[in-house]
Amino acid sequence: MLSDDSWHMLSQLAAASGDEYIVMGGIEEWSDTWVKLPVDMSSEAYLSVLTKGSDQNEDMITLASRVVWMSPSQKWVIYGSRTSEICVIGFNDDVWRESLKSWQPLNDIVLGWVSVIFYTQTIPPDLQEIFQRHYGEKTWRTTDMFLKEVQMVDGYGEDLQGESTCITEMFLWELGKTFKTNDCQAIFFICGDFGEMKLVKTVEEEPDMLCPKHSYEAEIPFDLPAFQKLQSYEKKVMMAGVLEEAMLFVAEQRNWDKVAVAKAFAKMRQKDYKHQFKAWRPKMSPNFKLKAYPLVELDIYSFRLYLVIEDRKKNVIAKGVVAETETFVEDIAYYMDRLEWLSNDEVVIYTIAHKPSYFSLRVNGSSKFVKQQKENDTQ
Repeated sequence: MLSDDSWHMLSQLAAASGDEYIVMGGIEEWSDTWVKLPVDMSSEAYLSVLTKGSDQNEDMITLASRVVWMSPSQKWVIYGSRTSEICVIGFNDDVWRESLKSWQPLNDIVLGWVSVIFYTQTIPPDLQEIFQRHYGEKTWRTTDMFLKEVQMVDGYGEDLQGESTCITEMFLWELGKTFKTNDCQAIFFICGDFGEMKLVKTVEEEPDMLCPKHSYEAEIPFDLPAFQKLQSYEKKVMMAGVLEEAMLFVAEQRNWDKVAVAKAFAKMRQKDYKHQFKAWRPKMSPNFKLKAYPLVELDIYSFRLYLVIEDRKKNVIAKGVVAETETFVEDIAYYMDRLEWLSNDEVVIYTIAHKPSYFSLRVNGSSKFVKQQKENDTQ
């Protein structure tokens, strides 16, 4: 919504409601700022309002953590939150539903959008309950279940799970959050000296500590001695090949979407099994000229976290290594509490430490890790 790409939708919405302009407001605790947006203004003019404000409210819109777009005829209103990175639209007549094809009711797709602001990509239950209570339709219920976790666990007592995390996580990323299974959220593939693939446990059976509720367990043939002789890239290729065969086997057994599985592995091959992703959506600088985001890279022996600054044309202005950890999601998540611009030239990403500490990156490329102490700790 806070980009020129959104203006076409907004102007069409205003035209359909018979309004000659849209009322837009940036809301902060210290002040509210309001502007009128003529329906016939260009997308470039709309972007100018976002980035420069008007004569009376320079930069206020771009700094607002909450933004509202309203129909002066009171036929619709949109509320946007930068914290949740989501917008909610309300209208007074169901006839508007047909003209809002780019919008979704509160469902698993929308919750998937919101989940990307969390490193674990899972919305806390209390926050999800708030969304449902305030924005959910009374008739909306979902009985669908989606695949959220895949692990390759070796039967030899070796560290296959740690080495395979980069492949299993990449597969889930390319597969997406809406792969329906009906009754399964996690699959544990036991890799060992088996003669054939076998689905040994499904959700219908009693869960245990190793195979929790809503999960499957399968045995798959895996030549660990041959695997250990390979170089890193060759190991990725082998693990991806075994995982693809195993996933297609389970999909066949449980009548899942095999085409979606195959497409996910095709994307992995196109990317040469290099898994990099933006952990959060980019955050704009106060002057709206730059954006920053944490970039995570999962490799076979280590995970790396970068802080990246780009301009509006996606040119990388600066990039710094925040941390390199072992292959545990919890380790890399330690360095990813929140991102904040301290000025138009400096952005920081905080750790989850009880004492404030953060990694700082400047536009000129300089970086540093800062550990702060509370006053009573220095006395």
